[in-house]
Amino acid sequence: ESQAADAIASGDPTAAEEVLAAIEGAENAILGNVETNDNFQDKHGFSEVELANEYNSLGKNATIEQAYKNVTGKELAGTKRGATDEEVSEYKQFVTDFLNAIPRAGIKLKKPLEVGQDIVIDVTPIPVKPVKKTGVEATNSNVHSDQDKAALTGIYFDGDQMVATDASQLVVIRIKESAASIIDKFKAAIVKARSKALGLKGAQAEAERVGATLTEEGLDGKILNFNGGTVVDQRYPEYKAVIPAEDAAQSKPIPIQQLIDVVNGAAIALKNLAKDSSQRPIFVVRLSGEIDLELGINPELLLRNLQTLQANGATSVVLGATKANRGVNIYANNGNRGLVMPIMLGKVDRETVITTTPYEINTVAPKNQSSKQAAKESAVTEETEA
Repeated sequence: ESQAADAIASGDPTAAEEVLAAIEGAENAILGNVETNDNFQDKHGFSEVELANEYNSLGKNATIEQAYKNVTGKELAGTKRGATDEEVSEYKQFVTDFLNAIPRAGIKLKKPLEVGQDIVIDVTPIPVKPVKKTGVEATNSNVHSDQDKAALTGIYFDGDQMVATDASQLVVIRIKESAASIIDKFKAAIVKARSKALGLKGAQAEAERVGATLTEEGLDGKILNFNGGTVVDQRYPEYKAVIPAEDAAQSKPIPIQQLIDVVNGAAIALKNLAKDSSQRPIFVVRLSGEIDLELGINPELLLRNLQTLQANGATSVVLGATKANRGVNIYANNGNRGLVMPIMLGKVDRETVITTTPYEINTVAPKNQSSKQAAKESAVTEETEA
């Protein structure tokens, strides 16, 4: 409460964002009945909270080595040239323990951590409340934010479906609300987005004009940018072409809230790691069964996709995949669907790859194709591509 009051008084949006993140973390910890990791303190002699607070206090120059030295008065072994294999192994284990512990305490590092070593971290499911929005409002979270990719900044209306993608993930949602309701929401979006440029009266007039046109012409084939309050006059990409028509492996139905909590835990843990050209944090999903597939996925994209499906009525989903470098199909039990593009798990040059312990999902024979036939065709395709 004291931090929130200070943030409000300062008018600093960054400080306010950090306070909100802390509140959200605490809320998630309470929802999951999670406490400070006693194992970390027993093992290392101090708490992960103490180390994280010290790390955050160092600001932009923070390093785990300096934070460790400030807390313990000792050097963190395994980070310098000439370190023994045993010291490197101990360093990896320490960083892994730390990264596994802090999400359970609802802690976010202000400066994402650069670890310099390939490590594997555990995923602890962290409960997250369902999104309150639905329909176009929920679906809008999946569009692209880059105005240079204008066609992707809006929701595309394709018959009785609406489509949203940012080129890394995609949702296809059956339209349940009336055209009049959608147009009213878009008119409100125009007023909100364009009042500064046109003035309130001008934005309201523009909203009425656009609303009348949409009412007359219908929504089919239109791209509505709810963030910018514009109808995008471009051709929408052939989104169906990127959706794999068949799967080599499919999961059994998974309760969507259960999967969201797991993916949220992975997203929170990996947020504490730097993402750049030298370090790649990846959430790993392993589909195990007649055909085994190990997939690398950006958990933030998967989380957003699943939350949109849930907001639009899904209670369970089936994951389907053909091979590691093709999109992962997400089939909702109410007919909606999603797609998330994978991240290749192989290591490139000198980069550091940080992966999660694979999240195991049992598979069944796909409904749309036999697993053996899909695997055979996948192998032929790979050989042809090679």
